[in-house]
Amino acid sequence: MLKNTTKVNLATQIGQDSRHLLHTALSIPKASGKKALVIARPIFGLVARIADPAFLKEHGYESISYLDGDALAPSSPPSLADYTSIVYMVRSDAALIHRVVDHASALLNWSSSSTTSQPNSTAAAASAAIIAPTPATTPASGSDKHIFLLCLPRAGLLTRQILRERGVLANVQVHDLPIDLVALEDDLLSLELPSLCQLAAHKDMAAIHHLVQAVLALETSIGSFACIRGSGELAKSFYAMHVHLAATFDAPRPPSNNTLILIDRAVDFVTPLMTPQTYSGMVDHLCDIQFGFVETESMGRTRKHKLSKADDPVYQKIADLDLSAAQTALQEITQVIAAHENGLRVGTLEAMQAFVDSHPDFAKLKESFAIHLKQLASKIQARLQAEDAMRLLEIEHSVVSGGQLKMDDMEELLFSGFEMHSVLATLALASQTGALSDKQLESLRQEFLLTYGFQHHQTWTRLESAGLIASARTSTPRRTAATWKTVIKDMSLLVDPSAAADPTTALDIAYVFSGYAPLSVRVVESLLQQPPSASHAGPPRPRIDAAAVARSVPQHLVVDAGAAATGGGGHVYVAYLGGVTLAEVSALRLLGQLLARPLTVITTEVLTAQRIVRGFASS
Repeated sequence: MLKNTTKVNLATQIGQDSRHLLHTALSIPKASGKKALVIARPIFGLVARIADPAFLKEHGYESISYLDGDALAPSSPPSLADYTSIVYMVRSDAALIHRVVDHASALLNWSSSSTTSQPNSTAAAASAAIIAPTPATTPASGSDKHIFLLCLPRAGLLTRQILRERGVLANVQVHDLPIDLVALEDDLLSLELPSLCQLAAHKDMAAIHHLVQAVLALETSIGSFACIRGSGELAKSFYAMHVHLAATFDAPRPPSNNTLILIDRAVDFVTPLMTPQTYSGMVDHLCDIQFGFVETESMGRTRKHKLSKADDPVYQKIADLDLSAAQTALQEITQVIAAHENGLRVGTLEAMQAFVDSHPDFAKLKESFAIHLKQLASKIQARLQAEDAMRLLEIEHSVVSGGQLKMDDMEELLFSGFEMHSVLATLALASQTGALSDKQLESLRQEFLLTYGFQHHQTWTRLESAGLIASARTSTPRRTAATWKTVIKDMSLLVDPSAAADPTTALDIAYVFSGYAPLSVRVVESLLQQPPSASHAGPPRPRIDAAAVARSVPQHLVVDAGAAATGGGGHVYVAYLGGVTLAEVSALRLLGQLLARPLTVITTEVLTAQRIVRGFASS
């Protein structure tokens, strides 16, 4: 996918290549007549990152519709029955492919039958057939419709098998749309592929296969990795798949001194179940960032705001700060804006010149500031002031610090009807840290189902099978409170909050959770440590013993291939297999600074506690 990026920012190049691939795919329909584009809603954010509506119109698309649930939600009239070429854009997911078949079959059947129907047949009837299709059989012949299916990132054998079994393979042209990694930031690349449930509960390796292909393509630009290290079962699977596919990969991968660190999400289920204490992490936690976009309100209308350090000057300043430091930074920006608007002196002439140089687009700064202050930061403040949310945070800090969960506290949350996803994530967190006995967990499971409904029984079961809820009902190895305290000690997970303030002053990654260091980042730190005999620049750092990691991480399996992962020079790429949180990304940025190593995060998806539970509920 990637071209040479020697003189071009990697994230910029990924965006340019994705746009080119989208251009090529959208240019496939050659038939005359009107064209319509139908996008699966889960990937609409991906398309929006790559192309604006004007880009789509340049390719002749007069209508954009969303494949959402069991219905098509048209963004503009008229109905799809009026169009000659209809292009569906979806991920290679069986359920989505079946929905495409339903809608496409309804279109094909109506188009064929309309040639023999009365001339006054209305488009409304066709629209009804499209929006509420019945399970289709083989479409009638003679249709004047041209149906195209673009599959991200590739149309697998399962896609064509479904089309064949449903009798539409001859009527649908299937094409790959090999867009894989999305550059959410210059140092954060994501497949944006919800996959944790498939990987952990169903042992479906499709996401790992997609990520391996994406990494191989990346190596054509950055060079092949001199060293690959990792932890966990998925790390071993990734490495084996990487070796296998690299043997037949036809594009050249020049040598480099770069390092790839692989982290199986199962190595650390504790961190993603917690409430983050960084600004970017909390915005994602509360506002559900999708493909780097967050919904905001403007003039009574909902709009999507792009959260990116490159595009949002306020976000660039506060994204990685802890909540207290972010509030201080917003207050400073308020003073700067007030001084500018009132025509007051910013300070000395040099200070005024520095201000002008650092704020060439003052209007953009004001617009960004208004969004953060009035909408995003206000939501965070309201959340932190809510009594139930404060109780939830207290429970989290207690169990992560090695304490036992107080049944009364949890029962109060259940009886209050607090949001289901947060309650379930907290129960899973308590089980991960050994804060609940088997008897207590079973009692809370029954109370949970009574409170929120027995339709969530399957969600609970999936979380158990994936190991997120460690209970006696499964064979998953479980931590006791004593073993979790050992993990805390061996991995230095708890740090004095006074030493963890913000990235500009913090000496430890624990600032992202107000004193708790993400276990996964500690594992990365251990894998990047230099051997005792090696020399290195910079101040000495405390070492995490490899034996301590083995004791602390369930089923710890280390991948170690190539030269030492340390020593001066070389870019570090950390791949999270199963997803990463934005708080962990902030911690990794600080780790890179402390180790004086450039570091980029690659992941299958970006996680929050709510997103994890939703994924298991909808699987």
